[in-house]
Amino acid sequence: FRFQTVDEESFSSIEGSVTDMSVTDARGDVILTARNVSRKEPKEYTVRIRQPGVFVLGDILEGKYVIRAYRDRSGNGIHDPGLVFPFHRSERFASYPDTLKVRARWPLEGVVLKLQ
Repeated sequence: FRFQTVDEESFSSIEGSVTDMSVTDARGDVILTARNVSRKEPKEYTVRIRQPGVFVLGDILEGKYVIRAYRDRSGNGIHDPGLVFPFHRSERFASYPDTLKVRARWPLEGVVLKLQ
C-alpha cells in the first residue's frame, strides 16, 4: 500500500450564507458544492444545510474554486433539472459569479449565494 499525508496547515475554509428568495417553494435542504478548478483532477467539497443561512466548507485545500448551491426539494441529493413533459419545475439553484481563490490558513469569508 502507498499513501501520502497532507500537512494540516495546507487547509483553509470558505464561509458565507445562503438566502432563499422564494416564499412559496422554500422546502428541502440546501446543498453547496465547491469545486477546485485549479487542479488537473478537480476535487469537490460538499456541505448540506437544513435551511438557508450560514454555511462553512471546512478543511479544503488551497486553489481556485467555483461554488454552486441548490435547494434539494426532492430529497434525493441530486440536482433535478426538471421536465418539459409532463411539466416539472427544476430545483432552484445559484452559482457564485466569480472564481474564489482560497489560500492555506486564510479563511475566505462573506460569500453570499441567493437562490432565485
